[in-house]
Formats: sequence, structure tokens, C-alpha cells
Amino acid sequence: MMKKLLTFTLFGLSLLSTHGLAQTYQQQFNDLFAKSDTIGQRQLLAKWEKASKNDPELFVAYFNYYVIKSKNEIIALGQNPKGKEFLEISSQDTTQKDPMGYLYGDTQYDPVLLRKGFNWINRGIENHPNRLDMRFGKIYIYGQTEDYDNFTNEIIKTVHWKYH
Repeated sequence: MMKKLLTFTLFGLSLLSTHGLAQTYQQQFNDLFAKSDTIGQRQLLAKWEKASKNDPELFVAYFNYYVIKSKNEIIALGQNPKGKEFLEISSQDTTQKDPMGYLYGDTQYDPVLLRKGFNWINRGIENHPNRLDMRFGKIYIYGQTEDYDNFTNEIIKTVHWKYH
């Protein structure tokens, strides 16, 4: 009786651990992503790629990794502030009506890292063409980077793919 109980318990635990492994990579990546642990993300992605190189979530995770890694928040000085929060720089000369400039936050993307992200999502779309989230994620980032030519082209590609 004890032997059967031990066997059943071990079998049950192995099922639980197998079920847990099926979700582990994506869950672990999401946890590391939330913690902004890029070193942990990179290590996990390499491990994940070896274990399941055609997993659609792997392509999405790599894309997100490279997009976030490429993003830099900066402080800019210019004549046309972006966003609602900025500091106006004016002269002490009271006769000058217009501000001299503005100090505001902006976002820049490293093109090399961003290209790696696009390479991963392109591979994901090739391998999993029905995953519209991949296509829309790519379109969204083109919009964020103000690359409106590629933004428009990707929307057109997605519409043509869906209806042809």
C-alpha cells in the first residue's frame, strides 16, 4: 500500500513539474522583464531557444527584449517640445516675448538593437503567420519610432495577407 502511495505521489509530482515546465520560459521571462533584469532575460532566452527554437512566444520575447534594450530616455533641448511636460527657457530680457527654447523628455532607439528585434519578429511572423499580435507589435514599434513608411507598409502587408 505504501509503495503504491509513493508511486502515485511521485507520478503526480512529475505531472505537475512537466505542466510547470510548459509555462516556465514565458512566465520566467515575464518575471525578469517586470524586474528589468536584462542579464537574466538574455540568459533565459538562450536557454529557451535551445529547448524550443520554434516557440512563437520565444520570437515575441526576443522582440520585446531588443526593443526595450534599444530604448533610451533622454532630455532634449529644442524649439518644439514633445509631450505635455516641459520647461520653458526664457531670457531675462523682458522685451523678448518668445521663449528661447524648451527642455523636455524624449525617447531614442538604438538602430542596431532595434534591427535585431525586428529580425526576430520577422522570423516569428514567417514561422507563425497567423499570429496577428506579432504583426501588430511590429506595427506599433514602427509608430513609436516614427518610422511611418514602414508603419504604413506593415499595415498594408497585414491587410493583404489577411484577405488574400
